[in-house]
Amino acid sequence: LEIDPARSRWSNDGCVWTCREGYRGTHCHTCAEYNELLQRFKPPNSVWEHDSADCSSWRCVEGFVKSSTGFSCVSLAQLYSVCTANHRCFDCLKQEDCVWCGSMPNGRCDGDDDDEDGDCGAGSCLPGVSSTETNEGWMYLGDGNLSSVATCEGEYCSSECQHKKCSDCVQDRACGWCISSERCMMGDQVRPQREVCRAGWLFAHSQQCGTDQGLWLIGLIVACVAMLVV
Repeated sequence: LEIDPARSRWSNDGCVWTCREGYRGTHCHTCAEYNELLQRFKPPNSVWEHDSADCSSWRCVEGFVKSSTGFSCVSLAQLYSVCTANHRCFDCLKQEDCVWCGSMPNGRCDGDDDDEDGDCGAGSCLPGVSSTETNEGWMYLGDGNLSSVATCEGEYCSSECQHKKCSDCVQDRACGWCISSERCMMGDQVRPQREVCRAGWLFAHSQQCGTDQGLWLIGLIVACVAMLVV
């Protein structure tokens, strides 16, 4: 068996040879050659990591980052354009590989897409990754590396749906009003996104709100009924 001496070396006694660092297999292949023989998957715009233990890891080339699915490399420049086109956390987190950065937990967002009053201007939508367990988000830096500190939100928006009145809440396309708790929550036609509404979920129907006094009475009745059911 003839092996390229640039890829292998003999032992001191000249009886055994081994592959040099960065090469593997019976013919001392590079990771790229080795994985091609094994027909391993690697997405476009990526290269094999030659220093990985079993040669099975790949990384995205410069200017690309691994997608949230983990199976593709997306252009950081294109991702930046997609993310920064969203000026509200609610819209931002609908986009894959985008996180909302710099928002204040006690901030207020009233649903004004033009953001003329500044209520939604406490943050920016940027390329990044997030933790589904903690809502922490890390933005990508210009060199394609992630920030070392989680300063972003990635799963839900703490600054959204801070309306105090039902009529204001249900006019906001990101929010719904829970009658039982008398609170505005981020959600859709069916339910809140992450909070619990025991009964009486109103979404995008301001005519159902009635007066504040009427809502207070309805909320009290709904809460009592819910307690009896439990």
